[in-house]
Amino acid sequence: MLAANVPRPKRERLTFQRLFEDLRQQDYHGGHDSVRRYGWAWAKRETQEMVFDAHEKAFAFFKGTPRRGIYESMKTAVDAVFVGKERRCNRRFALLTSHHLIEPTACAPAAGWEKGQVENQVGGARKRFFAPRPSFKTLDDLNDRLLDKCTTITNGATTLRSFTYDPNGNTLSDTRSGALYAYTNNQNNRLKTVTVAGNLKATYTYTYDAAEQLAVRVLTNMTPSGTIHDVYDRDGNLLMESNGLSAGITQQYMCSPGRRERRCHGPIPRRVLL
Repeated sequence: MLAANVPRPKRERLTFQRLFEDLRQQDYHGGHDSVRRYGWAWAKRETQEMVFDAHEKAFAFFKGTPRRGIYESMKTAVDAVFVGKERRCNRRFALLTSHHLIEPTACAPAAGWEKGQVENQVGGARKRFFAPRPSFKTLDDLNDRLLDKCTTITNGATTLRSFTYDPNGNTLSDTRSGALYAYTNNQNNRLKTVTVAGNLKATYTYTYDAAEQLAVRVLTNMTPSGTIHDVYDRDGNLLMESNGLSAGITQQYMCSPGRRERRCHGPIPRRVLL
């Protein structure tokens, strides 16, 4: 019943209440809460299967596994988020990373620079491979097209980007479009500096506090240069970014229970509910 419900358009999917009523007509004697809990658990497991399958396909394509994986606090992987980078992974995700000998590392909240421009790369691939929007008879045809495009780029004569890594799996250098990005990391494998050579000359320096949260970012050798200080609350949630100048706070963040941080641009709100 759940498997038949998922492919339906969102507005046509049956609610847990409707599923419960249908089950009662089939002599189900349990309660509504049992149906709801089972439905949520089933949906989470289905989503996890897609995440795990994506890992396996990526490992097969690249013919290997990384030593360290950087993840956001997605519900398919994380059961609890603590201060700083401390997380409690759920059992099935922990089994996946343990099986492949991957050290899962959590991204700090609202720290997009820690994810290696993943979102931008995905968006670029979407525009490159699927614009204008193609049509396929089956999902397998679409996946075959995507695999063929990825293989063509990987095995092509032109090298788009080249990387070097240290023994811990951290990126040491990234050559792209004629520019060399050199990286250094601290003793905890956190990004310490990024130096850009070539036409775009710049140096980024990152400093962390005792909880391994990003505290200071410094940009030099580039106009405009500057320093950004990050301020957190007692629970490790990012509150604000300040440039230390007369302009004061450059970014403000608001947090509410059970919701992700929301970025606010412009003037600071008079009230921030924490």
